[in-house]
Amino acid sequence: SSANNIRITSVFFDKDDVKTKSFFDNFNQIYGEDPGIYAIDAYSAGQYITQSILKCGITAEEINRCFTKNSFNTIKGNIKFNNLHDMQTSVGLFKIVDGHKVIIEKLK
Repeated sequence: SSANNIRITSVFFDKDDVKTKSFFDNFNQIYGEDPGIYAIDAYSAGQYITQSILKCGITAEEINRCFTKNSFNTIKGNIKFNNLHDMQTSVGLFKIVDGHKVIIEKLK
């Protein structure tokens, strides 16, 4: 493939993590394929919001304060938001090998 050895950055998640593996297995069992990035993002967002509500409360103000003061573990790893509400999560450096992303290094 002409894309071989191109290096890219992308969201990193550990497919060997027990919770992540369980999500992938369940998704694959239901839909017959691995989840795409949108399914992963949606599930991770649900985990983050659920943990925020359980820790900080249910009102918009409580959740908003919670987002900038806490981090929570999701299938995409540890997620937190800065004061501008920009998400901070794990990123990986990958290279393309035979049309597939191969992790080179997990970045912070």
